Amino acid sequence: MTSITSVAIVHEEVNKARRSDTARSLVYEANARVRDPVYGCVAAISSLLQQIELLKAQLALAQAEIVHLDLQHAAYLACCNKAATPLSLEPASSEVYTENLNAVQLFSLEMVLDYASNAPGGTVGKP
Repeated sequence: MTSITSVAIVHEEVNKARRSDTARSLVYEANARVRDPVYGCVAAISSLLQQIELLKAQLALAQAEIVHLDLQHAAYLACCNKAATPLSLEPASSEVYTENLNAVQLFSLEMVLDYASNAPGGTVGKP
C-alpha cells in the first residue's frame, strides 16, 4: 500500500498542470490493488494487451479478406476482358465468373486463418 508520504512526494514532484491526472492515476492504482491484491494494475494492463493482440489479428483477417476480394475481382475482370472501371462491375454471366474463379485460385483465406491461429498469441476466433 502506498504511504501518504510517498503520495505527497509524487504530488510535489509532478508539474502542477498534471497533478489532477497524477491523482486520478494513484486512485486507479489503489482501487486496482484492492480488487486484485496480487497483480493490481498489471492484471488490467495484461488484459488490455490481450485485447490489442486479438484486435490486431481481426484487422489482419479483414485486410486479408479485402485482398482476397480484390484479387477475385481482378481475376473476374481479366477473364472477362473488361476494363477495371468502377462502372463496369456487372458480370457477363455468373457461370463464366464461377468457372474462372474456381480455375484460378489466387489467394487462400484459409492460409491466413491458419497463420493467425498459429502465430504467437494467436487467439483468432477465441473470445
